[in-house]
Amino acid sequence: MTPETSERVYVWVWLPDASAPIPCGVLVPGDGGLWFAYGQSYLDREDAVSLWHTLPLERRWLAPTGGLGMPGAMRDAHPDAWGMRVVEYGVGRTGQELPAQTYLLHSDSNRFGAIDFQTSPERYVARGSAASLDDDNHLRNHAAFWDGRQATLTPAFDLSPQRRSGDARAIALAYDNDGNREASWAGLLAAHGIYHFSRQQAAAELRSLRQALTDNLDDALDFGHVTTANHAALKGHQFLNPATFYGTNL
Repeated sequence: MTPETSERVYVWVWLPDASAPIPCGVLVPGDGGLWFAYGQSYLDREDAVSLWHTLPLERRWLAPTGGLGMPGAMRDAHPDAWGMRVVEYGVGRTGQELPAQTYLLHSDSNRFGAIDFQTSPERYVARGSAASLDDDNHLRNHAAFWDGRQATLTPAFDLSPQRRSGDARAIALAYDNDGNREASWAGLLAAHGIYHFSRQQAAAELRSLRQALTDNLDDALDFGHVTTANHAALKGHQFLNPATFYGTNL
């Protein structure tokens, strides 16, 4: 199906080592949400990079990903639930669900990733707000570097340890096919096959992670200007809590 041509959102991208973005394509409404197409001028560039492996550098309309309402690369740059509320407030429509284009065009330009959204392909105007900031554990806190051919995990970012009472702790993201969200290394170890590890390989990775935390946590807390009192509150509670290791010999 050919998408509709109204209500366009232009996608701009920072190419590797570039200091300014360039227009690379357009999003328009169609069946199932927003469809994407690269611009011919972008496809003609020798240094053009695909935005994701599901968005190959081809001259055709690319459909929304699953039930996301737009290609996944663009959905990653869309504000989260809290950011959506900020956008709604900013446009005077608090509590009212808005078109996807509105959230894209009113969210902060200073987002993670290398793309932004504009109303024009001719002139880039950066926006600033708090709409894309967050502090909890969800998919927006997990990212990858993409060079047009392969993805590699980024270092951890946007971590905000919360107070923990008792032994049990649930995280926001399920890590196995049964929806397990318990902060338990025994549970994670049991899911080793999903991540293409043998049990032995997974155990070795977890031991290495625990050792890295043990060896470097004090330096990390000092680097973050954490007070001496909070050092004691975090170690053995938010970090390296004994309950995390129950049921393992790690």
